[in-house]
Amino acid sequence: MTKALRREGVTVGRDQVGRLMAALGIQGLVRGKAKRTTKADPSAVRAPDLVKRDFSATEPNRLWVMDFERHEALLNPAVMKGHRLQAVAAA
Repeated sequence: MTKALRREGVTVGRDQVGRLMAALGIQGLVRGKAKRTTKADPSAVRAPDLVKRDFSATEPNRLWVMDFERHEALLNPAVMKGHRLQAVAAA
């Protein structure tokens, strides 16, 4: 709406157009990406557990689990200002 008005030679701000449209009950077209999610097929056969994971502990402090995470940006000099020639994190 703002672009159309400006093409017609009307000097108007985006916020003013928004307020006028709201007062008149007019909504603009909202374009966005369609949400796509993965939906599991309930009838599909599950993949076998090849690493034989067993997360059940027989008693406290007997089973420790960890997660690995890579942070490439920590070694990128463009991201870490002031740390150009030295590694911020060690592997």
